[in-house]
Amino acid sequence: MLSTVADFNEGEIFFDDISVKREYISSEEGDHIRLLHTEICHKENKPRATIAIFHGMGQGSDIFVETGVQYAKNGYKVECIDYRGYGGSGGVRGEYT
Repeated sequence: MLSTVADFNEGEIFFDDISVKREYISSEEGDHIRLLHTEICHKENKPRATIAIFHGMGQGSDIFVETGVQYAKNGYKVECIDYRGYGGSGGVRGEYT
């Protein structure tokens, strides 16, 4: 599953009744620092709660998509974002402050 999700940066795909949406969010500094946002939820989008997952250093949100799908199957909505310079987000690779 991860290779399928990693192959797209914007749009929506479905795994059974689970929706995985990806979009870019531009920062105040412009599109060159845009952040990749991923939302995973049941297609009916009536979650019990929302879970925010943040990746570690040297990673991206792709590694949490399978986990997010499992949460969504159990009624939760999952939000992930790639930090600047990581995953699909813009910025200098691996730079942090």
